[in-house]
Amino acid sequence: MRSGKTIPLVVFAILFPLSLEAQFTESRIILPFRFKDGIYKDFDQVLRNEPVPKSSLLIAEDFTDAKFYKRILKSKQIIYSTAEGKQEYIDNRKVWGFASDGILYVHWKGYYSPLYMLGTISCFFLHDSQFEIYESIISENYGNEMELTAGDGKLVVRYRDLKKYLLDFRTGKIMKLNVRNLSRLLKNEPEIFSEYRQLPQYRKRSRIFLYIRNYNEKNPLSLPLN
Repeated sequence: MRSGKTIPLVVFAILFPLSLEAQFTESRIILPFRFKDGIYKDFDQVLRNEPVPKSSLLIAEDFTDAKFYKRILKSKQIIYSTAEGKQEYIDNRKVWGFASDGILYVHWKGYYSPLYMLGTISCFFLHDSQFEIYESIISENYGNEMELTAGDGKLVVRYRDLKKYLLDFRTGKIMKLNVRNLSRLLKNEPEIFSEYRQLPQYRKRSRIFLYIRNYNEKNPLSLPLN
């Protein structure tokens, strides 16, 4: 029987150093659950915490290189060996995401972004920039500015300019983070939904993360342990 770990809520500040080389060796994250490192072909692999491990990838790359994922995810396809010794191919455009140092990165609209909040309702942020893989320094109190870093580059953006998304871990569905979509997800918790629905519109927007937290506390996420 597969053992699992229950995650009532995980809210964490992502405190990556500015260089990609340092990000994969010295990143500091408050994270009680660590995803297995590797390539996740689909969301089902995420739920099982069973990615294609780096050791199975048939590529001429140094696994310890800090730019490992950035290099392989720029290629058109990834070749790997199955447990039976067969060669399989992954179309990079269809990769769901990857994990590095236990942190899960979501592939969405051509970008890779770390989960900012992990729970039954999770969320992540994107910004239209030249960066394809983000390492983000994010304010814990949801300040007006956030710093996105990738490689040797750095981009300071306003929070309102970030594209914010919800990830429903029950279905794998990704949707824009807004009052309407959150309300839909809260409906199966009548008490929380009723309280949220009665708020003025501006408070619904400003308290989105609070109600995600409240919902996740009542609906803990269970994932297989490493």
